[in-house]
Amino acid sequence: MNRNIAIVEDEVEEAETLRSYFARYTQEYGTAFTVTHFLTAEAFLNRYRPVYDLVLMDICLPKTSGMDAAALLRRVDQSVPLIFVTNMAQFAVKGYEVDAFDFVVKPVSYANFVLKIHRLLGKLAARREGEVLVTQSDHMIRLPASQIKYIEISGHRMVYHTTGGDVNAYGNLREAEAALDPAMFARCNSCYLVNLNYAQAIQGHTVLVDGERVYENPPVKQKMFFIPDDPYHFPASSTRDMMRFYQGLYPRFSQTRYEALREAFPDVKEKTPIRRLSRGMQKQSAFWLALCCQPELLVLDEPVDGLDPVMRRQVWSLLMGDVAQRGMTVLISSHNLRELEDVCDHVGILSHGRVLLERSLTDLQDNIIKIQLAFPELDLPELPEGLNVLHTSQLGRVHTLIVRGNLDIIQGRLSTLSPLFMEALPLSLEEIFIYELGGEDYAVRDIIL
Repeated sequence: MNRNIAIVEDEVEEAETLRSYFARYTQEYGTAFTVTHFLTAEAFLNRYRPVYDLVLMDICLPKTSGMDAAALLRRVDQSVPLIFVTNMAQFAVKGYEVDAFDFVVKPVSYANFVLKIHRLLGKLAARREGEVLVTQSDHMIRLPASQIKYIEISGHRMVYHTTGGDVNAYGNLREAEAALDPAMFARCNSCYLVNLNYAQAIQGHTVLVDGERVYENPPVKQKMFFIPDDPYHFPASSTRDMMRFYQGLYPRFSQTRYEALREAFPDVKEKTPIRRLSRGMQKQSAFWLALCCQPELLVLDEPVDGLDPVMRRQVWSLLMGDVAQRGMTVLISSHNLRELEDVCDHVGILSHGRVLLERSLTDLQDNIIKIQLAFPELDLPELPEGLNVLHTSQLGRVHTLIVRGNLDIIQGRLSTLSPLFMEALPLSLEEIFIYELGGEDYAVRDIIL
């Protein structure tokens, strides 16, 4: 799949560096990119059409700044991923105001670039929804496929029935069908295209996947692979033995890929019984075999425990590559929140067998805010009513508040206290976990921020 990229950068050298990174990424990972460069925000906005998969925006642009341009962009396109490129990391927090996907600090290294693009492509593919461009009378809009319940056509007029209401458009059903994931949409007849996600069911205690029972159903199980914390293998089997075993179970098992991935796991002795390998080598063997099975759903339990930092990065890179290239879905259960923050786009928190919350990582980070303030007096003044303060701490004259709610509303209320300075900082996933579980018998008293 070709991805359309817009670079809004007034420094030609910086833009050419990013363009070269995209070309190198294509050579290494296979994803093709069409890159369009705009020297000014005005040129970008005047010619904007909702056809881009990513916008890379310099913050310090002449005339209209990147932040102001992003605000104008969000008026016409609320969903296109936006990554800020800046010399000043302190501006990154303002990106939340325009729903920025991420930011990178100049000079941009290729390693950092790859991580950002892996994560972006992974998010686009993991949603498995895609988007469709809908032509109306005088403009085009972008509709996420997950919001489309079904499409019907009468003559040359199409009606997209969405979760937000009906959208009238021009076109034909064949074009819409070609733009949408065939695993997600099915044509009932010549006039209707239905989103299968709105036609699923549970019969008794039997789980249905795409309308089929999972229990004792090999065709469905062939789409899945599970790597537990203690990887499974036959008592005397080697990696090569398990390769032959999985080769007979998974129709999509790739012998070519098995040979190619040998270079990614050079320390795994494939003829040695797996039980004689170290814990880290057993994990590497499990990932080697799983990636060769090419499942649609990969379930992982504490996936990188026992792996050294270099191999952890290697494994995440391979997984994100499969997510980006094949649309594989990865479900991870882990206590290592720092690493999950870099690779996951949707997060759920479990406590004592209950789901406390489940939402996108962006929504989660937007809902809990860390605010640092300083006042002429040493003590923290009485806070305005209506603030849901989860935690407070103090270092000298600087007070740190963890507050649940909307950033603009929180800053507006705190500004009435006339602080000497006030700054909003992003929370890590680990900090969010701690404060979300503050009332769940977790003895959290003083957290050094």
